[in-house]
Amino acid sequence: MKKRISTRHTTKNAFFWIILSLSVMIWAQDSANPQVPVTIKSVPPKWPILINPVIEFPKAKTETSQNRDVERLVNGFRVQVLATRSSTRADDLKTTLIQKTSLPVYIFFESPNYKVRVGNYLITRKEADKAQKTIRALGYKTAWVVQSRIVVKEP
Repeated sequence: MKKRISTRHTTKNAFFWIILSLSVMIWAQDSANPQVPVTIKSVPPKWPILINPVIEFPKAKTETSQNRDVERLVNGFRVQVLATRSSTRADDLKTTLIQKTSLPVYIFFESPNYKVRVGNYLITRKEADKAQKTIRALGYKTAWVVQSRIVVKEP
């Protein structure tokens, strides 16, 4: 006995092959009109521009015009008051410390933190410890002494 193939099954197969053929023809590449690959232009990077730099770098071996003193950088100590990721917070603290003390105040950026440091202490750590006590008395309880490159004036 021969099996009969239903017309419904044949219609489904025919419909499938027609759709498949049409989709291949629609999305096939056209050899008469080849596509040109898109080229990407290389744009040079735009580096950040410092409008109001937060970091103050001490100048090494510069002469002042008034008394002809020479400044140089040497190893010493400073008191670090704060390390923060916010440059505005560091600026605000610098302004406050300048108003409250007569000590030089510096902001250093060591990624990702802005570090607010006070003073230039060369000879011994004892001087820096005294300054630390003074700053802690102002309410900055977490101030600590750190080794740093400091500015020294030579006649």
